[in-house]
Amino acid sequence: MMAEPGAVLVVSPSDWLALRVGRSLGSPEAVVRVPDPQALARYRRQRPFTICFVDARHTAGCEEWPARCRKARPLERFVWVVDPWQPANGGGEAYGYLREPFGPAEVRAWLTRAREEERLAKGDRSLEDHLYDRFQEFLRDLGASPGVRLHDLVWEQLERPLIASVLEWTGGNQTRAARILGIHRNTLRNKIRKFGIAPPPGRGRA
Repeated sequence: MMAEPGAVLVVSPSDWLALRVGRSLGSPEAVVRVPDPQALARYRRQRPFTICFVDARHTAGCEEWPARCRKARPLERFVWVVDPWQPANGGGEAYGYLREPFGPAEVRAWLTRAREEERLAKGDRSLEDHLYDRFQEFLRDLGASPGVRLHDLVWEQLERPLIASVLEWTGGNQTRAARILGIHRNTLRNKIRKFGIAPPPGRGRA
């Protein structure tokens, strides 16, 4: 699961937890680490992180950190990382808990939940919701005639902007674009020709 750079905060006295979270997400650059609650209070980022993992393990001497972190940044979604035998209180209101030993799937699950809450809070809608509404409008305009090859017609309308967007994202690098799309490079080239997709400005093939 890829996360945007700097979206995830880890509060821990060592790099151990930050490295573990970054590897679980498949995106080490997504993780920002601060060494303690005092550093968190001084952190200049204005908007909240997507999610924050706080080392609250008794064995790390951090069992008092949750309350201090909550006081420093009360709007954050804090997940306390605790020892297996530690009571789930944390000294402050928790968004959730990660109890040792935890695995990558649990880290990803918390990020997924936090992202969904962010999206709903902003009033954003998923791509599926937007497409559903557009398909309903399309069918009303089309009249849903039995003679229309609807799947082929709609897929072509979707495929062209998808390929064009990925090519722009990769700076025109067709090898990377094919890998992201999950298709062979020759297949991608054929589709580029079929749809008449021009390379991004100032970029060539690769």
